[in-house]
Amino acid sequence: MPIISVIIPVLNAATHLRAALVSLPGQNTDVEAVLVDGGSRDDTLAIAAAHPSLRVISAPGSSIYEALNRGIAETSAPAIVFLNADDALLPRAIEAWRDALVRVPECGIARGRPTFVESDRNGTLVPMARLNSRVAGPLTAEVLLRGPCAINSLCIRRSVFDSIGLFDTKYRLAADREWMLRAFRAGVGIAEFDSPVYRYLSHIGSSTIDRTRRNYAPMRREHLDIAARYLSTASPCHPMLLRVLRRWHAAETGMLAWHQVRAFDVSGVASTLAHATRLDALWPAFLVGDSVRWLLRR
Repeated sequence: MPIISVIIPVLNAATHLRAALVSLPGQNTDVEAVLVDGGSRDDTLAIAAAHPSLRVISAPGSSIYEALNRGIAETSAPAIVFLNADDALLPRAIEAWRDALVRVPECGIARGRPTFVESDRNGTLVPMARLNSRVAGPLTAEVLLRGPCAINSLCIRRSVFDSIGLFDTKYRLAADREWMLRAFRAGVGIAEFDSPVYRYLSHIGSSTIDRTRRNYAPMRREHLDIAARYLSTASPCHPMLLRVLRRWHAAETGMLAWHQVRAFDVSGVASTLAHATRLDALWPAFLVGDSVRWLLRR
């Protein structure tokens, strides 16, 4: 049995899929690779067919997180990695994850370093320095909630999913962040190592990492829903996590409200501010404090 399953959710992914699949054979170890297709109408399945070791599962109409849950159910390896169709595994990433799991048998997650790139005008991939700096250190609650989520830099033991559950598919953009918060709150152990394992590609079609920010408002709303969910059940035994949650809730409230102001959505602004105040009347103080800290750093 291969030690790691790689699950690839796809939907009309022909533009980038080849690069993702090419990154699989160079991993220097066996993997169980499964592609879950949400009903592609382009050349996605033809590209997948060129890789005989890749198992294709048809799941028409599935969202990305429904596809990931289906992939978890359909695979058998004791550890799992997720590969987006527009990204790539870096050389020897699977080997690095596997070694970390063996080195720290009590951990539930092995975390390497993600890298973020985008294409310049010549088509050359260039690093995104700001995002890369945010994920260069350990996975703290601050990075988890307020940095790039980067769940694809994790290799997760199947037993963790058995323990805390699969992705909550009510969220279409932020279910990975909610799942990671759930794991963090449950105290799942993380084995960190400093090797780069995953390359995210930022482009116009990206759901979350694109400069056009087409899903900006829906993402803020999902974040606020998650914040409300966890603030209402936060344990006073975890004051650090509670504080980070309150700061995150305040920041997301401010970002959504400002977006609505710029869109002249008066009723939306009123609703956002009222909902935030009902949940945490001190949220403006957290927002001001964060703003002052940001200004001092600059």
